[in-house]
Amino acid sequence: MTLTLRRALESPSLKVGSPVVRAGAEHLDRPVRWVHVSEVRDLGGLLSGGELILTTGLPLRGDAATAVRYIQDLASAGAVGLVVELAPEFAAIPAAIVATAERVGLPLVSVSRQVRFVDITEQIHRAIVSGQLVQLEFGQEVHETFTRLSLEAASTTRSSPPPATCAPPRWSWRIWGARWSRSEPADASPRRCWRTGRIDPEPPRCSSARAGPGRRAG
Repeated sequence: MTLTLRRALESPSLKVGSPVVRAGAEHLDRPVRWVHVSEVRDLGGLLSGGELILTTGLPLRGDAATAVRYIQDLASAGAVGLVVELAPEFAAIPAAIVATAERVGLPLVSVSRQVRFVDITEQIHRAIVSGQLVQLEFGQEVHETFTRLSLEAASTTRSSPPPATCAPPRWSWRIWGARWSRSEPADASPRRCWRTGRIDPEPPRCSSARAGPGRRAG
């Protein structure tokens, strides 16, 4: 299962900070690929997309234009959200930053209590890896199921005699549910045998699937 930003905000280590979504609430269902802690303003070029950024707000302090550009760069780089830990020296996120985040569609979350970034990254990363493991296990299960059904199909085909008209049996296979159905020619007109290549006007002259491996049917 993919971990979304909405689910990430429910992690115990993040909930203790009383997170509040300040902007981009309609984008909380984006998948989180990784969590990155950074106080660098020129961060956009270091991201590859899908990151949740944790910061104490240093990139948002000072010049408003620089802070606005920081938000724009995160959105352009494909970050899924920005979590800002508020403190006495940075007690509120400026309105211009909130408005920019809303405009560019970047979820902006504030936490009013001190949180442990190391715990947040550990819990979220563990959830991401667990989800990937579930997908791998599901893929392996599907692969094994297809292999088993293919082997059963081959075994069923080998053990079934050819139709009386010497035409090869025609099978249809529905993967989900593994339902087999067999159809045979409606007419009994002479045709070329699918095993020997001969034209057999009478069905008994066709080689039979019952000959088995290593034996040649007459």
